[in-house]
Amino acid sequence: MDYATANRPITSWATEDRPREKMEKKGVGALSDAELVATLLATGTRDLSAIALARKLIDHFGSLGELARASIPAMMEVKGIGPAKATTIVSAFELARRRLADDHRPARFSSSNDLAKYLIPKIGDLPYEVFYVIFLDRGNSLIAEKEFFRGGISHVSVDGISLFKEALVRGASAVVVSHNHPTGRPAPSTADDDLTQYLIGLAHISGITLVDHLIVTHRNWYSYADLGILTKMAEKLDENLNPKLEKEVDPERRKFVPRQLFGQRL
Repeated sequence: MDYATANRPITSWATEDRPREKMEKKGVGALSDAELVATLLATGTRDLSAIALARKLIDHFGSLGELARASIPAMMEVKGIGPAKATTIVSAFELARRRLADDHRPARFSSSNDLAKYLIPKIGDLPYEVFYVIFLDRGNSLIAEKEFFRGGISHVSVDGISLFKEALVRGASAVVVSHNHPTGRPAPSTADDDLTQYLIGLAHISGITLVDHLIVTHRNWYSYADLGILTKMAEKLDENLNPKLEKEVDPERRKFVPRQLFGQRL
């Protein structure tokens, strides 16, 4: 299709070139990214057809993936995109994420890979940081999940006490904590390490197992458990606690080692 045709109203196009008619005849896979976005936009502007506007929108963000991660205000910076069009596009991408997360929800979590596949569609694309918790039963099945905080993550901002209280109320045996890095780099910060150490201490007090702390982006993740960092932090806590315990306490009760949730680490 030439540039002149793409900028004319879609109603003036040949029937076989119109996105909706093309989808009905050839299937949704026959449509380009711009044509699919155009079906969401429904209309263009005085100067641009819906497809031309869709192309302009994708080009503005650089790729379909970046468009999927864009906020409503960011989309509305593009001329021709108002609140109705922006919310429709955001809603479509959110449905796609939820479908993907649902597809990757196993009957039981058996590795950090399982957890990452489930969490990345939920929080990996977000343009802001969120702290997200998964509550597990003894069989490693999902009991519940909850977003606890938005914003910069630290042991000051995350209410760990409320987190483990809720775990007890829900009857959870273990929790997985996670947060996203909108920068796209999953490497932990000093604040992330401090938060993890803080939560290990609370897990020890509550008797709830902290299985892992995952940091996710839109395409990869970092696991404290897989790298053995949780165990090292737990051992450090144990060393600090042991001298303070009374000698008559059963030595077995002095040990704090996270329960190995997964049989095999990746």
